[in-house]
Amino acid sequence: MLKDGLYSGENLDQDLDSATLSYLKSEEGEVLDRSKLVLYLSMIFKWYKEDFEVGGETEIYFIARYMANDDGQFFIENRKRTEIEYREYNWSLNIIEEEEKDASLEINDSSP
Repeated sequence: MLKDGLYSGENLDQDLDSATLSYLKSEEGEVLDRSKLVLYLSMIFKWYKEDFEVGGETEIYFIARYMANDDGQFFIENRKRTEIEYREYNWSLNIIEEEEKDASLEINDSSP
C-alpha cells in the first residue's frame, strides 16, 4: 500500500488524496453497514482525530469525502443515527518484510 516513489511538493496534495482513497477502500479502511447504521473505522481515526479535522469540519466530513459511491452522502444524512465503531489496529501493517529490510540496509551501507 506504500507509494511507489517519492512524494514531491508539486504533487503532494494529489498524492495524499490518492493514498487516502486507496487506504479507505482497502480492507483496513472504512466499511459502512447501511442496514445496521454502523460505520467501521480504523483506530487511527480515533487516535489522531484532530489531524483529520480540517477547516472547521470534523473527521466525519473528511472520511465522507472519500467514501465510495453515495455512501458518503448517506452517512452525512444519517450521521446522528449512525454509530461509529473503531476496529482493532492491524499492527502487522508496520512490519517490514525481510527483503525490504535487507534492501534498505544495502542502500544505507553504500552511503559515503
